[in-house]
Amino acid sequence: MNAMEWNRNLRRPVVESRALENDLTDKPDRGNNTFAFPEMRSGNIGLCFATLIARYAKSTDPFSGWQSPEQAWGVVQAQLAWSEEMIAQQKMQMIRNLIQLEEHLNALNTNANRANGFYSPWKADSIIDLQKLNGMLAGRG
Repeated sequence: MNAMEWNRNLRRPVVESRALENDLTDKPDRGNNTFAFPEMRSGNIGLCFATLIARYAKSTDPFSGWQSPEQAWGVVQAQLAWSEEMIAQQKMQMIRNLIQLEEHLNALNTNANRANGFYSPWKADSIIDLQKLNGMLAGRG
């Protein structure tokens, strides 16, 4: 969500993103970001829980969100595509099981250029139907 909806380059230090957002007023929290890959590394934070999230909200819902499940699904696809590109560039890695988690945690002390580990659960609002979800997941290792 930070990268796609807020248009933040998480490879840049937080201070750079804040400077770029200094004059932006489209979102109330512009310039207040606290997360970026360089800060994770310098703070020795090797694991991040990330969520692919795009909230669907009916017109009667008091909280904002996308106007249809299909829009929310499309936004989640963009977030997933960005995550996959960061994985390809070895900026992040998906941790799907205990073995991968243990390997990642063991590597934290030996590899300064390690990828930031993350686990990406789904928020159910954007799932149109289980068949679509299963088809998408089948195509991803």
